[in-house]
Amino acid sequence: MSEQHKNKKASILFVDDEELAIMTLRRIFQQDFTIYTALNGAEALKLVRAHPEITVLVTDLRMPKMDGIELARQVAQESPTIVSILLTAYADITLIVDTMREGILHQYMAKPYDDRILKQEVIRGIQWNTLLKERDSCNIERIELKKEIAKIKNTQ
Repeated sequence: MSEQHKNKKASILFVDDEELAIMTLRRIFQQDFTIYTALNGAEALKLVRAHPEITVLVTDLRMPKMDGIELARQVAQESPTIVSILLTAYADITLIVDTMREGILHQYMAKPYDDRILKQEVIRGIQWNTLLKERDSCNIERIELKKEIAKIKNTQ
């Protein structure tokens, strides 16, 4: 299966309060991915709740009511395997680095961005999402095995 075909299954959520930015991102990514878009944080959260298949969130930093970091923080609480990428023309590097250290953000990119590099980061985000889900699945399996071992020990 080609890399492009595998990625088509990946669902990406783009959030920006500027409709032109959303249209540009859709144009760049729609051939390779399933795309969802939102113009604000509240709309984005509704989409995350309605579409558990979303793997990567790409959000602008500066938006009214809820900025991109707060959106990424809420998404991380509700869906911890969604990988968040922040796009910004106004970088508060300290805040961004701190948020990355917390595990809220996977990556950030300055605007204007290079389409190819953004696409590479989204693909890395999809790969990271896959690893997170595999890790969680292994942890669940490990817990179940420990329960079974405990049952066996208790019956002896």
